[in-house]
Amino acid sequence: MEPGRRSQSRRLNRFTLVDSVGVFLLFFIPLTFCPRLLYGYLVPKLWLVALGSVIFVTFWLIQCNGTIKLTLSSDTVIIAVYLFYTILRHLFIQDGYSTDFFLSIVPLYFFLFKSVSFNSKQYTLILLTLCFVALLESVYIYIQFFKLDPFYQTPYSSIKLRLVGTMGNANGVGAFLSIIFPFLLFLYSRQKLWLWKRIISAAVVVVFLAIIITQSRAAWLGLVAGFSVLFFPEIKKLWQSKGLRKIFIILIPIGLGAVFAVYSLNKTSIWGRLYIWRISWEMIRDFPFFGVGFGRFGYYFSEYQAAFLTQEHAQWLLRPAAVVTYAHNQFLDIWAEFGTLGIVLFLAVLYFFIRLIHIGLSEKNRHAAAALVVFSVICFVDSPLRMPAVYFIFIFVITLLSHQMNTEYIKHKDWRFILPKFPRILLISVGVFLIFRLLLYIHSDYTGYRRWKAGIYHVNRLNWDEAVKNYRMALNVLPNNGELCFHLGAAMVHTAPPDSAIYYLYLAMKNFRDENLYLSLGKAYQLKGSYEHAEDAYRQALHLYADRILPHLLLAQLYREQGENRRAEKELTLLLNMSPKANPRMELLRTRARLMLQQIKNE
Repeated sequence: MEPGRRSQSRRLNRFTLVDSVGVFLLFFIPLTFCPRLLYGYLVPKLWLVALGSVIFVTFWLIQCNGTIKLTLSSDTVIIAVYLFYTILRHLFIQDGYSTDFFLSIVPLYFFLFKSVSFNSKQYTLILLTLCFVALLESVYIYIQFFKLDPFYQTPYSSIKLRLVGTMGNANGVGAFLSIIFPFLLFLYSRQKLWLWKRIISAAVVVVFLAIIITQSRAAWLGLVAGFSVLFFPEIKKLWQSKGLRKIFIILIPIGLGAVFAVYSLNKTSIWGRLYIWRISWEMIRDFPFFGVGFGRFGYYFSEYQAAFLTQEHAQWLLRPAAVVTYAHNQFLDIWAEFGTLGIVLFLAVLYFFIRLIHIGLSEKNRHAAAALVVFSVICFVDSPLRMPAVYFIFIFVITLLSHQMNTEYIKHKDWRFILPKFPRILLISVGVFLIFRLLLYIHSDYTGYRRWKAGIYHVNRLNWDEAVKNYRMALNVLPNNGELCFHLGAAMVHTAPPDSAIYYLYLAMKNFRDENLYLSLGKAYQLKGSYEHAEDAYRQALHLYADRILPHLLLAQLYREQGENRRAEKELTLLLNMSPKANPRMELLRTRARLMLQQIKNE
């Protein structure tokens, strides 16, 4: 090789190395650690995903030197069809929040990852990056465990389980850590230096204990299944020994006892999932072909829950009825939102890659196979793809399996073609423009969520004018956000003319549904003097959540304001005969109801 070409080759190799590691740093660290401003709210994490993808493509166009390789194989065909279907849905079917579009195109990362060939050193560095993120997330969980978290003290004050990491969800962070855990064990097994061996072993302990204290039973089950794949040869050898086989048989009752102990940790959660799955099936039956739309499961669930609870055999479920935004089962979730074709494509993806594991489970790909098995098990009891970071890890895992198995087991065909210089320069220029554009979007969205949080801060201190001011500024940069519109309308009930509050509350109903929305709407109509509309709003809140006592109290106040004391007395009697979950707020409402009932009887 000529000296000039040799130096150019080395330069390209160095660039590829920096590109690979740098892109994964961009992908995973901001995606995981850009903190949510409040529990349950999105922040510009998905914009960061888009930014990472644009940087990836731009760098790839720079380094490819005009030569582009396309690989056609059965796995790429399946992913391509799934990608095409999700994009078509967004073009022709009204789905949920616009930002959810980024989650639907995450399969595109499969092709982006697959366009890069990693050597062993690059692969190790990428895995180190992943495991470093898992270690940071684990440290953050310990901070929450010792109640030292400076970010989430207020939002989680009413939630018993506080160990949610930066993801706002214990099962989500548990899934994220448990899927990465096999890679951490792989790094440990490959290290030969004493110092690195000790460092990684310490990281293994830290991450494993973090998974345990999240109390995510889905993550625990996934890890058990993942260990069975990771240590399959060792387990097979032990099973072939008759003496050890007897030990395994003795351990079966212990295992069953452990399962029962896991069940006993939170029986309500298990029965709650069965209840959600039953209602989800009703939704699937009514929207079998195209589903209800991506991100709209929670919007439809409230209505289906209300209809289900009117049935006599379901009356005992009135009390645990709650606001549910996803099915807690990834298969039902995808079926309900994407329809039959969506679930068939998703099952085809899982079947294809699990079949690859069955065909050739070698030491080289066993850790990636274990990670896929962990993910698949979690899918039965939770919806891990709702978490952008977990979705991204899933795509990364199946890409690794595709890379490692294509050359050995899958028939594929590679095409190479040369991209002319001018179009390539034009595409690179577009990429640079999009990078700056996305940076502006990220700054804008972040400002919007900061204003949103500031509005909530003022609401908690009853500074309604300041709350409305901040909500308006947030809505300027986060338009069409139903939850934000609800917050603005609810705050306006206390400051602005009722018509303004009613406008924003109806605007919120397009993609958001909650009992408090209808209670605020009823209050606005009551202030306006439209008592019939106010009553309808309060009744709708009771229709969705029949076990709530606040709508009964508000209806009693409404009837008393109209001079209908008999109807008010009936609502108060219903309220006092209910047995809601005991907490100080419920007791305060019941005390107010007793006082009002006493006043009515004294008149």
